[in-house]
Amino acid sequence: MDKHDILYGVDGHDHLSLDLYECMLGYLEQLNPAQIKEIGTVTVYVYRRVTARCPTFAQDIVDDLLERLDVEYGNPDGGGGAKATKKMLKAAEALIKTVEDEYIPWVCERTGETVRIDAVEWCRWNEPQLLEDEG
Repeated sequence: MDKHDILYGVDGHDHLSLDLYECMLGYLEQLNPAQIKEIGTVTVYVYRRVTARCPTFAQDIVDDLLERLDVEYGNPDGGGGAKATKKMLKAAEALIKTVEDEYIPWVCERTGETVRIDAVEWCRWNEPQLLEDEG
């Protein structure tokens, strides 16, 4: 799994696949042979993972850490507590950027690209048993 993955999905099938073959197989396995022959062309939508943005600001991270430190180590008589420095804020911004860069979101969005596949032809070439009637 990578944040730059391309995924594939079909309306009516709630699973996205990293592979076009797996996408088609997962969708068509839900159908009986008559339904496969009936649907004709399947539109497969191309997806990509969204870009995750951290909703927290560097100031919030530093303030939270300083508050925790003040509770444990600060002046028990009050005195306002520690204040964020420019160096602390810069470090928090670097942390946020690193987390955003490394985080792999589960949420995906359509790219606008589609692949149209003839269901019967796909089955004939890849999974002919899906076209066989039971019984």
